[in-house]
Amino acid sequence: MVAQEDTPSGILDTGDQSLKNHETDVDLTLLEMNNRLLKEIEEALIKLPENRYGICEECGAEISAGRLKAMPFAKYCVACKERQELFEKIEKTRTEA
Repeated sequence: MVAQEDTPSGILDTGDQSLKNHETDVDLTLLEMNNRLLKEIEEALIKLPENRYGICEECGAEISAGRLKAMPFAKYCVACKERQELFEKIEKTRTEA
């Protein structure tokens, strides 16, 4: 990261400013991703005492242990998640056409 104090004049040139802006964008994106992940984990923890943890929110089936091991905050079983992603892909294709 280029600090403004590191330049002789204390003023960032265009390249340094561009790099600083990019670093800020990356930091904000990572912060948003972490906040989303934290929210998903908190939602999964709320389900534990209600005996809803590991139950697909779409079809009500049990989410496989393998899926929960890979994604402890999974809301959907593999079949429902794949169907959801397919519908999203179709919708995206339709809106782009």
